[in-house]
Amino acid sequence: MSLQDVDLEQKRLRELYSFKLLDTPQDAELDEITKMASSLCETPIALISLIDQNRQWFKSKIGLEISETSRDVSFCEKAISDDEIFIVKNAIQDERFKNNPLVLNEPHIRFYAGYPLKTEKGYNLGTLCVIDKKERVLNENQINILKILSKNVVNYFELNKKKNEIDEAFKSLLKNQKLSLIANLSSRMTHDISNPLSIILNITKLMEDKIDNEEEIDIEEFKNFSSKIEKASLRIADSIRTMRLFSQRSEKESYKISYFKELIKNVIILFQKKMQENSIDFIMNEFPDFVISCKPMSLAHAFYNIILNLYDEVLNLEEKWIKINVEMNSESKNMTITCSNSSKGISEEIIDNIINNSFYLNEVIYLNLFGIYTAKKIIEEHSGQFLYDKNSINNKYIIIVPCNHKTGH
Repeated sequence: MSLQDVDLEQKRLRELYSFKLLDTPQDAELDEITKMASSLCETPIALISLIDQNRQWFKSKIGLEISETSRDVSFCEKAISDDEIFIVKNAIQDERFKNNPLVLNEPHIRFYAGYPLKTEKGYNLGTLCVIDKKERVLNENQINILKILSKNVVNYFELNKKKNEIDEAFKSLLKNQKLSLIANLSSRMTHDISNPLSIILNITKLMEDKIDNEEEIDIEEFKNFSSKIEKASLRIADSIRTMRLFSQRSEKESYKISYFKELIKNVIILFQKKMQENSIDFIMNEFPDFVISCKPMSLAHAFYNIILNLYDEVLNLEEKWIKINVEMNSESKNMTITCSNSSKGISEEIIDNIINNSFYLNEVIYLNLFGIYTAKKIIEEHSGQFLYDKNSINNKYIIIVPCNHKTGH
């Protein structure tokens, strides 16, 4: 093995270990996919095999008692070296495998077909494979279905990995910030994670019912289901990135040059789905991107608190909208962000107390305005101003922060 191959294998193993799949209990959803592969390909054995450093371990198995074998006798070891299906029609007649103990002894492999489980980063963790004790050939439809099912396995791995990342980020939040933000952010992320996982479960259940009823399987239907799962995975990836942003916030965070448009976008991602579900109109003007010197996690935290407050205020109203308007004053080099909603605003006395720091803490917490107070302190830490428009008939916050210059980013 060349140095380049050794390096690639080390990276592949790191990717495998990052999923924390090895030696974990059986998973009912993955077992359904394996059962489906066995039924559709008409083979007695189907496996989800993961290639470890010195072994292959079966995360899911149909028709096989053992849970692992040594890597040097593994068919899947050969299958992960390519990105396409790996097929052995009759192992006893194949020079590469005719003396393999898995061919000469139990399970007496003759036919093997495996599709690599390729991650988003491009590493093959193992295979979804089907095995028979007699020679056979897969038709084109069966090969396509095996390919789609292998993608669904990887999507399921990716989603569970992201869910684990959420749990870790949540623990970090819990350690650093014991505020209501934690519960709100965690519940939104858990809701977004549960949907695509439910999609996978429903898909496998639907396909299983079709198999049990001996209905014809439509390859286009399979492709459509797979596409839906991939889109859901991308949506969660955006949310995970934003979750990491909040979990990293700390008092020791240093100032960095950041792009404001990307910063505010990462915050809005967390609310988009909820606003759509609750028919809340969200309006933000188009504006050139600006470079701003800030503590990016802290500043994002401030805008999260503001938008969360705006969201909660309109949730039960008949007229529901949230508006964000960003403008740049070229003379003062200040950026003004106006955040408003369709509610009728906070009492003048309460908002005066928050603006002037003359309030009782329990009063602010009771009114769900502690996040607003936190946002105000972060804005002021950035040499900015946090204002409230008392003349507006609706709730309107005005944030003014110094920034650098316009950029083409």
